[in-house]
Amino acid sequence: MKLRKILGGKSRRKAQKASKAEEPALLREHRREIASDAYVDWVVRMIGGWLEPGHGNLASFLYGAKQLPATGAVVEIGSFLGASTNILSYLLARHAGGRPLFNCDPWCFEGTEEPIGGYFDAARPEWRAYAKDLFVRNARTFSAPNLPHSFEMDSNEFFALWKAGAERSDLFGRSVRLGGPIAFAYVDGNHTYEQARTDVDNVLAHLVPGGILLLDDSADDSPFGCKRVVPELVASGFAVVWANPNYLLRAPGATR
Repeated sequence: MKLRKILGGKSRRKAQKASKAEEPALLREHRREIASDAYVDWVVRMIGGWLEPGHGNLASFLYGAKQLPATGAVVEIGSFLGASTNILSYLLARHAGGRPLFNCDPWCFEGTEEPIGGYFDAARPEWRAYAKDLFVRNARTFSAPNLPHSFEMDSNEFFALWKAGAERSDLFGRSVRLGGPIAFAYVDGNHTYEQARTDVDNVLAHLVPGGILLLDDSADDSPFGCKRVVPELVASGFAVVWANPNYLLRAPGATR
């Protein structure tokens, strides 16, 4: 999952510093609005992880919350310590009437075959337990008014339950039925092409017309195979809202 960004983060941050003159007006508007949100800036700094003030995904989260189709839940694949989850929860409460947010993460990490820096073994169960516990604490602390439905499982299991309309208990002890239409999906799970393609296909089976899709680490210069999904989606009729530098796309069909 998220630890693969240790090697991939520098090129992404460099791309985010592209000339603002090249940005479309809609992107500039969302970047300014999210940059002026003191709560978003504070929460990102408090939680840590891979989001940081000015990260391009923040503007995409804002667009997703403000431009949601009239029906459908929001789904996040990959949560790590909860920065993106808590920002999404906040923006949905502020702009989308508290639309339900479902997310999953197995807290098993990519890129842990060798000790980080030759010192820290990130495959240790203690680290996995720490990351999951911190996610739960962060969600309870920062998203109490609009707590997400979070599940400890990989995306394949999550979508199997979603397709079946299964009822399960989330990490906060609440019973909830999964399934139904999806309005906005943030895909940030395993970054191989094969798994990213599988995750996207599972989303598409439930995505409403005009639904929104954000693919993490899909920038043109990304070292990860997941970026190969973008041209396939465009060829199938998806519109690119923007690349900042990760791609935010909209499905064909009606919008609200």
